[in-house]
Amino acid sequence: MLYQRHRLFQAIERIEGSARACARFMLDTRAMLFRYEDGFINDPATLDRIARTLGRGLADGDRARIFAETRRPAIERHITGLHALRRCGGTPITPTEVARWAVGVTC
Repeated sequence: MLYQRHRLFQAIERIEGSARACARFMLDTRAMLFRYEDGFINDPATLDRIARTLGRGLADGDRARIFAETRRPAIERHITGLHALRRCGGTPITPTEVARWAVGVTC
């Protein structure tokens, strides 16, 4: 929250609001809880868990491809190519917009 320049109590209120918004979804039987501390982001089996929840299976090749596409180097390559994107009207996306996406700034 520091990068958003929130004061401590503002940050706490924002986190509390997010937690309340998420809590109502945990009652759904399809909800899955992922704890960052458990390292799920670096475990390809996470993709199998998601697929099972969606009532699907995942082929080995698909799992490997999806996992590779979600690794940091692949995401960084994708971000560096965003400057070549264009809007529906053909207007190029500006480098400032790409930079904002890269650091999570939305406005």
